[in-house]
Amino acid sequence: MGQKIELIEDIGSPDAPAIPRSAGVLARALDKAADDQFRKDPGSKRAEDLWRKAAFYYTLSVERALAGSTALDADMVREVALRLYVIGLFFNKVPEGQTTFVDWQGPILDADLWVTTEKVYLRLESQAPSYRVAIEHARTLAILGRMAEAETIYARLFDQVSLFDAAGRFDKSTVEARPELPGAYLEWGVATHAVGLESNDAGRLDRAGQIYRRIQDNSTPEYRTWWQAKFFQIKLLSDSGDYENAKEAILSVKRTQSQNYDDGRFGFKDKFLGLEAELSKKVFTKNQSARPK
Repeated sequence: MGQKIELIEDIGSPDAPAIPRSAGVLARALDKAADDQFRKDPGSKRAEDLWRKAAFYYTLSVERALAGSTALDADMVREVALRLYVIGLFFNKVPEGQTTFVDWQGPILDADLWVTTEKVYLRLESQAPSYRVAIEHARTLAILGRMAEAETIYARLFDQVSLFDAAGRFDKSTVEARPELPGAYLEWGVATHAVGLESNDAGRLDRAGQIYRRIQDNSTPEYRTWWQAKFFQIKLLSDSGDYENAKEAILSVKRTQSQNYDDGRFGFKDKFLGLEAELSKKVFTKNQSARPK
């Protein structure tokens, strides 16, 4: 307890040179306490309060680095960005196991932590760029709904990286060296899909479809990425007005996998059921409008 009081006293002095370090230590302690409390009782108000305090001190710990008034410790600042992003998932009530906009595109209830996270990555991109920082920056922009900006970062990344070999398979050495790339490649597809749909850009929609196919060709239904890519591939057909093929693709998944899709293993059962219901309405409406008056 004495150490915690001492840390708070340091932070209380606006000129204290130890503010970033002290705030970071306190933030991590609060973060761990919140995590422990959440594991004991997921509905605990105590965990929420602890995470809110942790987020405050995490933000305080990088404030001066973001303003350029202190040197940038890239590893420390990136660690803070990662934690703010994850705490943001909690405060936006993102379901457990869903960590990116590929799985979740729900209403944003509290954007502040993700806005701060994005600022951290923007600073890192200018001072200490890396492929990981680029991926995490794009992911944060996308979950905030800033898909066009995210797509630009993903496109630049995959313009610089050769992810596939001549046979269209993931290049083994590339994936071993940078294991985050396949997931980021799928994220690029989803961002491109969203931007293409909004701008009515057929070229982007074609690119998204190609990305979904490549992910499936390099995966199996035993993996989350296969289900993610399959869902968005069918959604792309639906979004493009190809309802009949989208409906057939839905039926094919049920025939070859399960009537319950992924059986809840990866959180896509309800998504597929929603897409199936939406397709049924679209097909019905299309058939009704095609009838002679």
